[in-house]
Amino acid sequence: MTTLDERAAAVSSSVVIAAAAAVVAEERWNVLLPQTTQIEIATFPFEAAVGSPVRVKGDRSVLHKYLNRNMVAVGMVVEEEGETAVQVMLLDSASGRLLHSARHSECAGPIRMLLGDHFLLYSYWSPVAHQHLMTVAELYTNSTISDDVVALVLAGPIDYSRHENQFDSFGAPPPVVMSQSYAFATSVAAMALSLTRAGITPKQILLATDAGELVAFDKRLFDPRRPHVHPTKMSAADREEGLVPYSPSLGAINPLTIVSHRHHIARPRKVVCAPTMLESTSLVLTYGLDVFLTRVTPAREFDRLNEDFNYVALVGAIVFLVVSTIASSWYSSRKDLEKAWR
Repeated sequence: MTTLDERAAAVSSSVVIAAAAAVVAEERWNVLLPQTTQIEIATFPFEAAVGSPVRVKGDRSVLHKYLNRNMVAVGMVVEEEGETAVQVMLLDSASGRLLHSARHSECAGPIRMLLGDHFLLYSYWSPVAHQHLMTVAELYTNSTISDDVVALVLAGPIDYSRHENQFDSFGAPPPVVMSQSYAFATSVAAMALSLTRAGITPKQILLATDAGELVAFDKRLFDPRRPHVHPTKMSAADREEGLVPYSPSLGAINPLTIVSHRHHIARPRKVVCAPTMLESTSLVLTYGLDVFLTRVTPAREFDRLNEDFNYVALVGAIVFLVVSTIASSWYSSRKDLEKAWR
């Protein structure tokens, strides 16, 4: 159990122990934070499904994602010696280890954070550049050594009952972090990640802006592996992987990506996503002064028929095939019988 004490500026983790007379919480570790004007915390839903533990690159090699359900992201707006900075830390709630830390000097809040299965996305304000910035950091367990996909398939499924195949928060090596930053058009009030039943559907980043709009972005736009080349000079491997060339700005908000359409969400504070029975669909709830509920389909409704689907033609085709099969079978049997009598 991880708790945040904003008054004491500390993050601590406790373990519930059932004693003979009562149930007590024993503190395992405590991290003191610098004096801040804002503290933001983010976690990844424990029940959320992860589609794949690896990321397949364009050259058929793979990167192993750093999947740690105990990760906790803490973002702070720090003021020291008259200067404001944004500091972000990734902690392991089981061991208290510091997995990743980043500091952005001459930046200010408000800071908004989103923690995914193996990535961290956060937004903040840059008074020097006079623009809103968004930074993404992805965590992997390897950087230069990538396993071959064919070798992984031939090796068969991993036996997670064995101790060497289980994740250990105390003994696991630190992750390899890749990060990139982008300029954004407006301030962000809340962020969420689309969640599906099996985690196979491509992810979308859902942003609730201070202007009262709910916007959906493809996760590929927030990818630290976006190559720093012109689109015409991208390699074949990067094209096959589906990487988007890097751009220092995400550009203006496309009206087609606004999920809330013409509706205005007053003072959004939180965006919550939940899976549905369909793998292609995720429910999105945004609340603040208003409450707005909708559904998103990042890869369209590939597991559901459209509302204008021609069911009559489908039934007619099935009936025609059944009648044709019976008629051809009867005709073939009759021809064989006539041939036998000759």
